[in-house]
Amino acid sequence: MQSFNLNIEHAHRSAELASRWEALIRGLDGNAAAEESRSLLTDIEATLEESTDSGGLRNWQVALALLRVWRADQDVRAAARAGESDLVACRGRLQVLLQEADEAVGELPSEQLRASLRTGYDLNAAQVNRKALQSALARLTLPTLYSAREKDRWSRRKNGGEAPPLPRVPVLRLVAFLDGAPWCLPNP
Repeated sequence: MQSFNLNIEHAHRSAELASRWEALIRGLDGNAAAEESRSLLTDIEATLEESTDSGGLRNWQVALALLRVWRADQDVRAAARAGESDLVACRGRLQVLLQEADEAVGELPSEQLRASLRTGYDLNAAQVNRKALQSALARLTLPTLYSAREKDRWSRRKNGGEAPPLPRVPVLRLVAFLDGAPWCLPNP
């Protein structure tokens, strides 16, 4: 028998992040995008760390890597405009992040999507074509992530008192197929 644990809160969080991602991509050139991208990076990292949906993570990892590249490119441009001495360090960071992003893009199954995303940056010159990257990122779909690592159900009793009640996860257990129709019972 095979069972699936679906975490509805995790699915809701990932759907919300995908919605924020779409809004950010539409306004990548705006000033508010810089602050939102920082917040979104943190939230996506936390969600991916909790997620166990291995198949659905690939696009999320690419999105995270390319969002880091976009942020690093913002830093390079800001340092260049300000004439700061850390421009070399910013460009070095951009180069490393571009290599990581290119590796993530290379793992995508769609050749067309890989080619589209790679039009947004030049790995050899460590440059980002912002308009092309924005257009390519708009084609990247982020699937809803349903499975998450479960919290420890066997937490220690607090100060010798009663153990906290165990959280119930809504799960269906497939019992049998009768006349081609599945019969399901809730998990006890």
